[in-house]
Amino acid sequence: MLLLFILCLFSSQILFAADPVILNNNFISHSLGFKAEYLEDRAGLLILEEVRSSELSQKFVPSQQETLNFGFTDSAYWIRVKIKNPHIKKNDWILEIGYPLLDDIEVYLPQGGDNYSVKRVGDLIPFRNRPIPHRHFSFTIELQAEESQVLYFRVRTEGSLQFPLVLWNSNAFMEKTRSNQILFGIYYGILIIMVFYNILLFFVIRDRVYIPYIASLICLILVQLHLNGFASEYLWISAAYFSNTGLLLSTFASIFFISLFSKEFLNTNSIVPGSSPVLITLMLVSGFGVILSFTLNYSLAVQLATGLAGLSAILFVFIGIQCWRKGSQPAKIYVIAWGSIGLGAPIYILTSFGILPNNIVTNHSLQLGVLLEVVLFSLALAYRIDLFRKEKEQAQLDALNLQHETAVKLERQNVLLQEEICRHEITEKELGDSESRLRQVIDLVPHFLFAKDKQGHFIFANQALAEAYGMTVEELTGSKESDLNHDPEELNRYLSEDQKVIERGQPIFIPEELFTDIEGNVRRLQSTKIPFKHSAWSDTAVLGVSVDITTLKQVEETLKRTNEANYRFTPHKFLKLLGKESFNEVELGDQREMNMSVLFTDIRGFTTLSEQMNQEEIFKFLNSYLSWMVPVIQENQGVVDKYIGDAIMALFDTADNAIAAAIDMMRSLEIYNLGRKRGDYDSVEIGIGINTGMLILGTVGQQDRIQTTVIGDTVNLAARTENLTKMYHAPIIITQHTLQHLENPSRYSMRFMDRVQVKGKNEKVMVYEVLDALAPETRAKKLEISADFEKAFQLFHSESYQEAKILFEQCLEKYPEDHASQIYLERCQKRETGKKQN
Repeated sequence: MLLLFILCLFSSQILFAADPVILNNNFISHSLGFKAEYLEDRAGLLILEEVRSSELSQKFVPSQQETLNFGFTDSAYWIRVKIKNPHIKKNDWILEIGYPLLDDIEVYLPQGGDNYSVKRVGDLIPFRNRPIPHRHFSFTIELQAEESQVLYFRVRTEGSLQFPLVLWNSNAFMEKTRSNQILFGIYYGILIIMVFYNILLFFVIRDRVYIPYIASLICLILVQLHLNGFASEYLWISAAYFSNTGLLLSTFASIFFISLFSKEFLNTNSIVPGSSPVLITLMLVSGFGVILSFTLNYSLAVQLATGLAGLSAILFVFIGIQCWRKGSQPAKIYVIAWGSIGLGAPIYILTSFGILPNNIVTNHSLQLGVLLEVVLFSLALAYRIDLFRKEKEQAQLDALNLQHETAVKLERQNVLLQEEICRHEITEKELGDSESRLRQVIDLVPHFLFAKDKQGHFIFANQALAEAYGMTVEELTGSKESDLNHDPEELNRYLSEDQKVIERGQPIFIPEELFTDIEGNVRRLQSTKIPFKHSAWSDTAVLGVSVDITTLKQVEETLKRTNEANYRFTPHKFLKLLGKESFNEVELGDQREMNMSVLFTDIRGFTTLSEQMNQEEIFKFLNSYLSWMVPVIQENQGVVDKYIGDAIMALFDTADNAIAAAIDMMRSLEIYNLGRKRGDYDSVEIGIGINTGMLILGTVGQQDRIQTTVIGDTVNLAARTENLTKMYHAPIIITQHTLQHLENPSRYSMRFMDRVQVKGKNEKVMVYEVLDALAPETRAKKLEISADFEKAFQLFHSESYQEAKILFEQCLEKYPEDHASQIYLERCQKRETGKKQN
């Protein structure tokens, strides 16, 4: 067994090669530890561009661990993982970082080309900012068909830096999450039941040793909630500061109360007096640690807390053994109980310092130890009570024996016996009062609490459930559910669920179900049912709790509709470009510099068209026209930045998407014009200009009115390019910058058009006409004269006007409607005339 345990601890120490993670159709989950590479940033000043540079990229070190574990460190670490989707369709996965105590994590996800989007999470960042609301840090990863991505992570924390990285199939992730929620629910349910069980015993027995034990048990539950990530999810949703402080407080407080409990339980003052100062010292140090939790550096404080916890576990076992050797009977179970946590706690602490590797044994050693410790301590307390009972019975037996010695002693023993009987009566009365108080507390709970036997009879119910049925608790107890519920569908479901719980002996969780109360109100409930065995009941019963989530669901639906309405004014994709997940995150002055393609388009002769219509007709026409154009932009991964009267300004992440959208818009316009022609309306003509380059995307305005916009020379040049379409009668014109950013320029039909000067700049930019949206015969003629036009253009700018004029005339002979050739022919004639005059 020892050899097997050691093999489990060091099973992660194997060879590693930093190859890409290849995903397949049967993929469920994949631990990325052995596929990861890391780079230590001691100063914590490196940025992504520096990390990706050729100099630092070669310094990444392949991981030799299934879970990266750097112990306590002041350095920041960069982790790099390569993943590949070899399939011919897009797939989504969930990336999980399974250590909830990391302070600050920056996740860089590829966004096409060299662009990365960054998502920032950590236990010092409010839980609501997480991309996926989960106790672990989780993200959605999208891979296109046959796409490879390199993911970068920057992590820094004041505690132990452990980085378990797992890639999940989304369905498997949800199933794993659901299973874990159930298991943790059972785990914490057992601990909470033990808390209430011992509270009940305290009120019954009135033994003060229960007070520090109950307090220590509550503190241990809080420690577990922080270590498992549930504290951030349920306790400190907004107050992220308490994620670290709360862990320190609960750790030091648990050591304080366990020390006090050990002193009282083992009666060290009488049995081993020398151990009492040791326990008092632990109480003083841990009590001082509670105060330091608010002032001391967290990294130092957490190391002090973990070190003190490990030392305390050893000392508690040692003191228990000393008391056992002195003849203390309760100390036996005490030592066994602390032996379980005394083994689990050091393993977890050594893992936190990076001495032991992360695996299923080391990661859950503390939880298993705590669970065994709680159960065994409860047995120890029960054993202590039983020991006191036996001692009392022995005293009574001695008293009876003394009756035969002397009449005086007999009379005294009779008096003592009567006093003992009175104490028993008082104890029984107090127990009844405690049960009554417990029943009052249960009836104050607003949720449905109940227990049912095999036949569906209510064995127990609280006031809330009784009121929902329109009955008293006494009337509901003993009633059969089939006599109360007249909805066959609901009744069959309830009976089926109860049967599963009893037959399988396993709990079930129902995320949402409907319940109709006595007034006909349909409530939405979230229920948990578990099997339960009690000495008073001959068969296994079903114990359940149902929480009314009707109001919560109504709020969720209202928020959903509100967000959908907001996205009609500012597209969700625009928020993504800003690096935001919701409108609540957008602030005045948010901005990002990005490389994008800008598309401008407007309607030719819109003023003339609008003069023939009234105001209502103008808006109907514009909305009809935009309903044909905007979906084409969205289908090609574009986002509309703004509408400027009849003009549209749109943004695209790639030049290919922008040109594809322009071509599709022209083809969609042809269909739109056919409908206008059938309605006896004039046809609509548009021009489209596209430019690509760096621009600034952000928010402008003031606090009460914020608007998204883009600015930069790239935007201005795109607008001017659109104006050129009017002069040259060319439907689509792009700049040389857009041409340079195309993945495969040869897939498009283009011809050189002109070279224009950017307003306010000395440089000249070449522009090209995209011919793919033209009629086949028009496209063929323009391609035919393309070479002669470009040669004539070069002759014109070398002042060979006569030769250029001849070539432009030849272009017009082949295609008389070419406005570009006509314009340059006129320019040749003017330049030639001016040259002769000079």
